[in-house]
Amino acid sequence: MAIQIRRVNPFSMQDSLVEFFWRMRAWPYATRDDYVQNWEWRYGSLSDPDPAVWIIVDGNAVVGHIAVYFRPMRFDGHGVRVGVPANYLLDPAYRNTMIGARLASATRMTVRTGEIDMLLGYGNKIAHTMFLALGDRDIGAMQSFVDVRRWYPVLARRLPGVAFLAPVANAAACVRKALLRRRPSQRAQGLVARDLSIESLLPLERSHWSRSEGFVCDNSPAFLVNRYLKCPYRSHRIFGVIDERTGRLEGLVVTEGATRISIWECEVNQSVLSEVQAIELVLDAIPNAENVVVPLLPQSTLADDFTRAGFLRNSLANTDRVVKNTRWSAYWQPKHPLAALFAETQRWRLWYGWSHH
Repeated sequence: MAIQIRRVNPFSMQDSLVEFFWRMRAWPYATRDDYVQNWEWRYGSLSDPDPAVWIIVDGNAVVGHIAVYFRPMRFDGHGVRVGVPANYLLDPAYRNTMIGARLASATRMTVRTGEIDMLLGYGNKIAHTMFLALGDRDIGAMQSFVDVRRWYPVLARRLPGVAFLAPVANAAACVRKALLRRRPSQRAQGLVARDLSIESLLPLERSHWSRSEGFVCDNSPAFLVNRYLKCPYRSHRIFGVIDERTGRLEGLVVTEGATRISIWECEVNQSVLSEVQAIELVLDAIPNAENVVVPLLPQSTLADDFTRAGFLRNSLANTDRVVKNTRWSAYWQPKHPLAALFAETQRWRLWYGWSHH
């Protein structure tokens, strides 16, 4: 039987697909049961609606795989259907053939047929190079922006001999922020950040929100619960920024870490507060926070907002290896009605949590 590429329903082939990933040792887990748990979370939680999968079969054997997770997003109020390629894997015996490029190219049909508006790729150097060769636009790599909240433990860990200078470093940082910000930081009145449970997050209402202009996510509460709070191998928290006077939700921030905090996503009611203000409120609710790392596209206006708020680029950032080695690319049809908007990549207010990591 000839080698074939097929689009399949992943849930109808779960055993075969898990077996393929287990045979390739594609994920850093010790047992096949771990692979099953990870697969069920990935394919049941990272896509809205259900993901699409293409496989390469040689006879009855699966020898290649790529998935596309679907994500609802918005650009200046327009709904945008986005697909995120994920879990691209080939059996080593087939990696020096053209079959791998054909497999990756198959996902482009979702854009050409109008099933989605854009493919938004996240890949290492090899995968990124291939995506660009297939016609993707190079968006670039994320860069980590960091703000130090408590200088003593940071200096003691990195430069123990100068940890006694922590008060000086803190004073210098405050002066720097005051000089960078165009006007004194205004704390959004009546707002407080609260750690949300699954039960408290699901019923929260956002219909009153004025969304940020630019390219933003449009995640449902159920997606956020499955994506983060039910993740089997990373520990996330979701904070809601609540107006104590009305009880209404005005922002959502996803974090990881107890003292060195990473921000995975941030959504706000732009008429009430900014992303910078939302994250500052969340950090006030984490008293042990030493520093916060915010991975952003450095050429974006969102990155400019954090730079003006005093966040430092890369300095002291203990950045996740995957974040540092990931490159972004995008593919859309030149004649798409929103093509001119898509090309304004400085208006992409994207967070690392939109990847499949």
